[in-house]
Amino acid sequence: MMLTPQTVAAADPLPVFYTCSFSCEDVVLQVTVNGFPLYSLPSSGNSGSQTSLIAQFFRKGTNEVLIQATPQNGADGNPKSSHIFVAELFGGDTIESSVTSVLKVQKLVDRSAEEPTGKTVFEAEGAVLAQLKSVGSQDGGTMEYKYPTKEVRYLPANGVQSTLKLTLELPQTPLDNLPWLSPPPVIDATEQIAIKQAVMAFHSALVAQDWATVTSLLDVKYERVATAGGIAKADVVTQTQAVFDEAFSSAGFVIAPLAPADLTVVPIAGLNLVKVEKAGVPPIRGAGTKYNYAAQVFLSKIAGIWRIVE
Repeated sequence: MMLTPQTVAAADPLPVFYTCSFSCEDVVLQVTVNGFPLYSLPSSGNSGSQTSLIAQFFRKGTNEVLIQATPQNGADGNPKSSHIFVAELFGGDTIESSVTSVLKVQKLVDRSAEEPTGKTVFEAEGAVLAQLKSVGSQDGGTMEYKYPTKEVRYLPANGVQSTLKLTLELPQTPLDNLPWLSPPPVIDATEQIAIKQAVMAFHSALVAQDWATVTSLLDVKYERVATAGGIAKADVVTQTQAVFDEAFSSAGFVIAPLAPADLTVVPIAGLNLVKVEKAGVPPIRGAGTKYNYAAQVFLSKIAGIWRIVE
């Protein structure tokens, strides 16, 4: 049974829990949800996996998930005989319910003579194939799917980027808006200073273990996660605090030093969203004998103030 929109009163939206899972090897991968860069596996490291709760990236109405995948040659420079790329998006009415797969993308590994390099293969029920719209060539083009859909498999050629676009209509999702979808501000020198100050305030609060300030700085994120999940914001704060407590209680755990000069502000094109990095990696990092911690910081300008949204 596929996940289907529920009929609910407009004043009583129901939370829907979504998780997105990715696993790939020898594939450069970029995943965005409504423009937000959820997951990235660059060419410098072509093996990885991640499972994320993503309800807080969906809004009421039309939503878009983009999966861009580019298979790579092996370390010897020759085409690989096999690759791994699996992406799954699950949804359910409650997090405890048995979830149903909304989308499963499975990268085929067959590159034998019977399966020519670059051939794109779709395996799905006829009703799903009828919803398929191919833009440009199948290899290197954009494949669009309308929600709900079933399983899709594809095999792009080495070095060719293919994009899978999943469109979901979610009238029951509690979030009306996402802050990064508002018009993007001009990022001048003054804005850069303000953005870096916000990140430094977060870093200083972590170093001082000033949890009241940490909670205040993350309030926009906490509010969005709580609303999307239909849970109390206090519970979201408690869950996050437990992660901090466990890390800081481990032997030798410290947050690495950070200065404004270390920070680089990276605007996300077309969005009210910036990513802040330190030499290409997350700027907030901590380490101890048991735990490593890294926080990639994203900010949006809300009511004239740069706030941490993720």
